[in-house]
Amino acid sequence: MDDQQLEFDEIMKLYGTDIKGIVYMYVRDYSLADDITQETFIKCFTHYKQFRGESLRNWLIRIAINRSKDYLRSAYKKRTLLGESLISLLKSPSVETKVLQKSLEDEVTESVMNLPFKYREIIILYYYKELTIKDISTTLGRNENTIKSQLRRAKDLLKKEVSKNG
Repeated sequence: MDDQQLEFDEIMKLYGTDIKGIVYMYVRDYSLADDITQETFIKCFTHYKQFRGESLRNWLIRIAINRSKDYLRSAYKKRTLLGESLISLLKSPSVETKVLQKSLEDEVTESVMNLPFKYREIIILYYYKELTIKDISTTLGRNENTIKSQLRRAKDLLKKEVSKNG
């Protein structure tokens, strides 16, 4: 195994779980999150020479977010979700299944997932991935003051969502 392969293996071990978690928060599908995470690392490895020495973690997060957003905008995703919606309408789960599913879901995570997308991503990056305001600003390409106000708004919405569910 050459030095570059060893380095890439270390990068995947170090950041794989974080990247997959971020992708999952966007696409809400584990197998799809695996695919997009893999695409993220492929892009990282094929464009590694373009890496400008910034935070590798932030660079990977930016790639993962962009890949996730690309998927969410894609026509394939829209067709797939429409098909899944129709199937779920036709298959009504039993009461037992609903109760079991509800008991397995974490209230806070559910509340975060119910937030509008732009607020959900700020909460995920700030609290779950522990990025600073500056890192989030750099990663998303937004002004730091915009991130601060969106974080404040997201917290307010989250409080309302949690109190509504609890």
